[in-house]
Amino acid sequence: MHFFSLRPKKSSRHMIVLHMGSANVAGAHIEIKDGVSNVLASVSSDITVLPDVAHADFEREAEKALAATLDQLSRGRFPAPERVDVYFSSPWYAAQTRVAKVSRPTPFVVSRAFVDDMVSRELAAFESEVIAQSHEAGQPLRAIESKIVQAKLNGYATVEPIGLSARELEFSIFLSVAPERNLVRFEEMIRRTYDKKVSFATFAAASFQVLRDVFPHQDDYLHIDVGGEITDVSLVRESVLLRSVSFPKGRNFILRMLSEKLSRSIPESLALCTLYVEGKVEESVRDACTSVLTLAKNQWLDAFQRAIFASTNELSIPNTILISVSSDIAPWFLETMRREEFHQHSVAEREFKVVVLEAELFHERLSFGTDVPRDPFIMIDTLSSARSL
Repeated sequence: MHFFSLRPKKSSRHMIVLHMGSANVAGAHIEIKDGVSNVLASVSSDITVLPDVAHADFEREAEKALAATLDQLSRGRFPAPERVDVYFSSPWYAAQTRVAKVSRPTPFVVSRAFVDDMVSRELAAFESEVIAQSHEAGQPLRAIESKIVQAKLNGYATVEPIGLSARELEFSIFLSVAPERNLVRFEEMIRRTYDKKVSFATFAAASFQVLRDVFPHQDDYLHIDVGGEITDVSLVRESVLLRSVSFPKGRNFILRMLSEKLSRSIPESLALCTLYVEGKVEESVRDACTSVLTLAKNQWLDAFQRAIFASTNELSIPNTILISVSSDIAPWFLETMRREEFHQHSVAEREFKVVVLEAELFHERLSFGTDVPRDPFIMIDTLSSARSL
């Protein structure tokens, strides 16, 4: 399916790409030239890991990180960007893939207006559900995405349904919304540095688009995005983004557990965890770290299982797992998913294949300036933005 497919034009264009997650705010200055995305500069500002997760405090720390990232980017001597693209991981948005169906006794022609009306109805229903479930009921929302990811006429998939005749029409529609107050605040902050058009998108939709290009023959997979506070899980089957769910256990959950159990500060816990996954931790604390990290692993796997079951009503998942995670703790998550315990928490169709999304996978589509960091989230965001030029 190619509802998202837009190929980058062969001209030199400049843009700013920002990624707002729950661990940090990353940003990059991008040049698109001759079909290649050149990452001229890439920076990242950590969101302070607080001992307790409080929504208001988290938002304040995230805004500080955004301000710091914008400040660092603005110091680069590059041409002025044409636009700023912002990509969200959880908890900044809510998303759902909804299925809309129409069945009539006699054939009808599918028009653009008819399709737009179906999408609008699903979006309105989704917004109502999000508002009803929100802890901030009454706060206005803004639609970020409303994209048809699959269309079927009379039970058969089609790339372009407009103008065709059918008795049965079915759309799978990816929808995402975010609190209006957050988007307004981010726009204000960004425009103080770059007075350009600001657009918003989700990492779930961006990664679905990009990974389909990178793995054109991979129709079924699970994409796991490990953030600071939250882990997002996207289920793709038959090249359709069926589900996007999340659970509140990410990188910071592990750090807090180490901090609590070993009586260390959060920065000390991060250093200790990094040394542990590199096999360099002191022998005197190795056993204690192993005990805590085993407990963390089991709790993360339990949360993963519940999220998958709540999303699909089954534990069977594709055997291919693609993972986006910060490099400092990527080996721990990679090892967790390859161990027997992970298999016990889910049922794969075949033996698991776990792939960490790193720069090597995108080398034909991306280039980097000297000493520019290879941020896995920025890479996918950049390729997604390049497709829309």
